[in-house]
Amino acid sequence: MSTGDAVVEPRKGAWFPCFDGLRAIAAVTVVFHHAGFATGASFRSGGSYLARMDSGVTVFFLISGFLLYRPFVAAHLDEREPMPARRFYRRRLLRIFPAYWVALTGVVLFFGVSLPAFTDAWVHYGLFQIYDIHRYFNAISQSWTLATELSFYLVVPGFAWLVRHLAGDRDRRGRVRVELVVLAVVFAASLGVRSLLFPVSPDSSSWHVLLRYWLPANMDLFAVGMAMAVGSVALAGRDRAADGPFTRAFPYVSWGLGLVAFWVVANHAGLPLGLKDASPAGEWAKHLLYLAYALGLVAPAVFGPQDKSLVRRLLRFSPLAGLGVISYGIYLWHQAWIHQVSLWGHHELFRTPYWQVTLPALALTVVTATASYWLVEKPLLRLKDRPGRAAAAPAPEAVVATAPAP
Repeated sequence: MSTGDAVVEPRKGAWFPCFDGLRAIAAVTVVFHHAGFATGASFRSGGSYLARMDSGVTVFFLISGFLLYRPFVAAHLDEREPMPARRFYRRRLLRIFPAYWVALTGVVLFFGVSLPAFTDAWVHYGLFQIYDIHRYFNAISQSWTLATELSFYLVVPGFAWLVRHLAGDRDRRGRVRVELVVLAVVFAASLGVRSLLFPVSPDSSSWHVLLRYWLPANMDLFAVGMAMAVGSVALAGRDRAADGPFTRAFPYVSWGLGLVAFWVVANHAGLPLGLKDASPAGEWAKHLLYLAYALGLVAPAVFGPQDKSLVRRLLRFSPLAGLGVISYGIYLWHQAWIHQVSLWGHHELFRTPYWQVTLPALALTVVTATASYWLVEKPLLRLKDRPGRAAAAPAPEAVVATAPAP
């Protein structure tokens, strides 16, 4: 590949302005997916696309892997001290828990969700539900992804330390190789774990099913985002003025391939439209095609000039980016509003006109998410970088974007 055709890193400062647009797409497609299930639209003609919009979760996992690991990669490759683990954990806990606690309390008090026992409250407020076979889909059912994200947060600093230790005193290129080799091993190991979980038969244990939500079975998705972070840092400082044909075509090709993967998984993977498991081949197709779809969407937001191409302009479009800013609240509140709108309209489960529920539920979700952002998330996010003994000096190349849990 010639220098003129290189897909290059965004400008110095590592600002990724397209990520809010990606978050918006991921969050809204998950809303459409859950509304499709509740109304029954996913089971009707054309519903296969709605049934596969839970792939937005995969997009969120890639975003988290990229944004959360990138500062550690930058510190490693630039031979700087990484962010202290205490600071990293404080930032992550402030990002994930306060808004979640407010949402969980809100759905219990105002939407009729019951947590009758102390154990129920303790499990759900602590995000331990994916480790409990009786509670993993209760309360805010989609919050299983937050529990998976939380376990990823726990391992990131230790993983970064291990890779740094393995790399030793190698030069920059050698450190990049070590990063990528270790991530390749993690990716393969995660697929190996997932291979043990299929096929799922009617007599499979509940634990066999529950293990799908644990980090080891999903670490391959985070690892892909982490590998993109390595590539992003490794390419930093390359010719940023490059504007060859490959650079110009890259976002369109990437999104095109991602959308083709989505079309295939929606129409040609042989997947059931409900909650039933597919064949092992179908489950593998779903997992890998979701990954291909997410990678196709995310890659142009990581590599290349971020102010060029219609794809990136769409991701930076103010209304879409605005939805991305409040995407965490959208993710937390939408299921409760879908249920509530259905109750108000006396709609029958699985037999409801799709848009009669989806549009008002989405509107109410956006209002609630906006309030959550301004009243809960934004004030507390100011505490993430407060001065203190644990705070590290600002890195010369800081990731400005943050990664809210999906």
